[in-house]
Amino acid sequence: MKQDHAYWMKQALVQAGKAFAAEEIPVGAIVVRDGKVIGRGARLRMVVFGCYDEEAGCCGSLYQLCGDPRFKTKVAVKGGVMEEESLSIIQEFFVKCRTKSN
Repeated sequence: MKQDHAYWMKQALVQAGKAFAAEEIPVGAIVVRDGKVIGRGARLRMVVFGCYDEEAGCCGSLYQLCGDPRFKTKVAVKGGVMEEESLSIIQEFFVKCRTKSN
């Protein structure tokens, strides 16, 4: 059964309620994929990623989303963790995509 937006928003509000109870700003979020919640919380403390994307990256590359001064909170960013392995799997993926399209 496909859920409507209000269904998912109610789940995000549960997260906001938890933040409120912890005396934090009552912001909640969920991440939904294929009709299932795969992530939930109120705030990110840190973003960790493997390889930089100089063309379209938004943390530590093209754009600094997590360090944008327009946001009142800062999110720590740690890039380049297992960079070679991360780059290898991405490159392999795109080689396969190009092979399939030929």
